[in-house]
Amino acid sequence: MAMKTDRICPGCAGLEACVMPTAGWQVFFDEAAADMYRRPSFRWRQCRYRKDAQQKEQEKVMLAPRFQQRSFATFQVTPENKEALEKCRRYADSLSLSTTQGLMLIGPPGTGKTHLAAAIARAALEKRVPAAFVVVPNLLDELRRAVKSDENDVEYMLSALRNAGPNIVACKQA
Repeated sequence: MAMKTDRICPGCAGLEACVMPTAGWQVFFDEAAADMYRRPSFRWRQCRYRKDAQQKEQEKVMLAPRFQQRSFATFQVTPENKEALEKCRRYADSLSLSTTQGLMLIGPPGTGKTHLAAAIARAALEKRVPAAFVVVPNLLDELRRAVKSDENDVEYMLSALRNAGPNIVACKQA
């Protein structure tokens, strides 16, 4: 399988054209394990196309459609919000799996707080740091609906938020 990976994957055109036994997975030589166990060691890993597809799926789940296009690049800078943009960018750049500090955005309506919060969540997801962007009233409405209809959606939603860890970006206004 490792030889097949070396032969096929460099010219791959994407997941749709993948000919590996499990689309998007490659076998590679694990040098560290080989040194430790003193014998050749091979492992499976996701290819870049599978990682990209997983990233896009994660963004769909964790960022509502109306917020998916919000990023630092699409933010409209004004003299009033320039400092907030810079602080949010620095915060997003510093995000990692060990981040424990949060960031609170406070200000009047229309200053870009929601856009910046979505941009931070997007940046976290791009870095593969678990995150979620939640509009609190919408989340509460969804939870009420799921509880009333006795669906399993409640546990799924709560599980997704738990998996986001400390990087839940909550926004109180829709």
